[in-house]
Amino acid sequence: MPRPTKRRCICAKPSVTLFEPVGGRDEVITIGYDEFEVMRLLDYEAYSQEQCARKMQVSRPTVTRMYDHARRQVVRALVEGKKLQIHGGDVIVCTKLKPECAGAKHCCHRPQKGEETMKKIAVPVENGQVFGHFGKSRAFLLSDTDHGAVLDQKVLPVTGEGHGALAGLLKNAGVQVLLCGGIGPGAQQALKEAGITVLAGVSGDAKAAVLAYLAGTLVSVPGATCHHHGEGHTCGHHEGGHDCAHNEHGGCGHDGCHEA
Repeated sequence: MPRPTKRRCICAKPSVTLFEPVGGRDEVITIGYDEFEVMRLLDYEAYSQEQCARKMQVSRPTVTRMYDHARRQVVRALVEGKKLQIHGGDVIVCTKLKPECAGAKHCCHRPQKGEETMKKIAVPVENGQVFGHFGKSRAFLLSDTDHGAVLDQKVLPVTGEGHGALAGLLKNAGVQVLLCGGIGPGAQQALKEAGITVLAGVSGDAKAAVLAYLAGTLVSVPGATCHHHGEGHTCGHHEGGHDCAHNEHGGCGHDGCHEA
């Protein structure tokens, strides 16, 4: 039994869907809305295939297949002088529109002028899991990301002690976002002064936490402090009802695309 086709998320359907050559043939070559979206993201918006796959909520091989087929169809229409129509495809149209989308049909999540698309995210780790005590962190998972996709990951060992040293270490590494378990007010202040955004109360697999953050499904807990005083201890490896930010779907979902 064949696997069901996964619906592809697109920003919007194009306003012009038929291109007709002067003096050409009446025959029509068709590409789907999803194939048009792949070409738009890769060739017009300059996305990588990984970024495109993440945005359309499909696998990278699927992006490659759609792109190759769409390019062949467009070239056929040009060489053979046939009409080119954009129509069909099993797609979901993004509902998260912004004012600038209406006319130009640009991607509603395209970074605006001056908006940063590249981020370096740090997560304190121990055996691949989010370490629960920021001030006692011995290593950080650093993730270089762009347009919501992970480009590179490496582990940064800790060379100093105390939240001031940790904040300096992360700042020097170019970190902009910290995902952590428990963290004290002094450390939060040091990180704030270093220009680093903190999302506390995170637990579980460190790499999964990064992906959840990029997907908008990671829920942080601002009150996840770490006092090390036994009672009232509210960090990392918790007991007694501490509400952590787990990597579940509690956020805005993937780029505003939802099943109808």
